[in-house]
Amino acid sequence: MAESTSARTVPESKHTTFVRITEDAGLITAHVVGPSVGQREAPLVQDALADAISRSGRIRFLVIDLSDVGFLNSMGLGMCIDARNRVAAVGGTTIISGVGEELHGLFKMTKTDRLFKIVTDRAKLAKLIGR
Repeated sequence: MAESTSARTVPESKHTTFVRITEDAGLITAHVVGPSVGQREAPLVQDALADAISRSGRIRFLVIDLSDVGFLNSMGLGMCIDARNRVAAVGGTTIISGVGEELHGLFKMTKTDRLFKIVTDRAKLAKLIGR
């Protein structure tokens, strides 16, 4: 009797000092490790995200989890925008999750909130990605 195989893939993980990335069936989740994303951290996270996006076949969603981040400078915003542009180029959607009041205000003030779907709790995130 032939063994049955699951249609769902086993999630793949990649961890660096500043980001933990998991990939699972069209969903890439990047948990950015805080407390800040600035000049030193942003390029490293950006490179890890670019690598994950280019390796992934079809991306439906990229979730950038900022729940551990309290400060994001212009390079951090640029990192988010770069990832969003890469995902949009292959037809995917970028979601920013776990933002506190201060970071949400930063996205609004810079009008970059228009580029992303921003969710503040796990239930809304689960509903948005259908999981």
